[in-house]
Amino acid sequence: MADQTYNGWTNWETWNFKLWIDNNQGLYNIVQKAGRDLKLQETLVAFLKGTAKNIINTELCLDLKKKHIKNINFIEIADSIRDEVNNDGKFVIE
Repeated sequence: MADQTYNGWTNWETWNFKLWIDNNQGLYNIVQKAGRDLKLQETLVAFLKGTAKNIINTELCLDLKKKHIKNINFIEIADSIRDEVNNDGKFVIE
């Protein structure tokens, strides 16, 4: 199987979705706040999946289509966001 990694991310879809988040100030602020406020990894992952469904194929995320959502590694993005907003980057484990 061919290596699917892209710019240090799991794949192009994951990298591209995170790129759209990081390059839109309003979206970036919302996601960073969620990263600070949501203590469980699965809660942040669910938030990111909902965000993807709402913005993909709109002017906020033109490169991705709905069919790409299944390929996005939301856990990798959630971990990255936690690393950005917290000193330890750790989620609460339940």
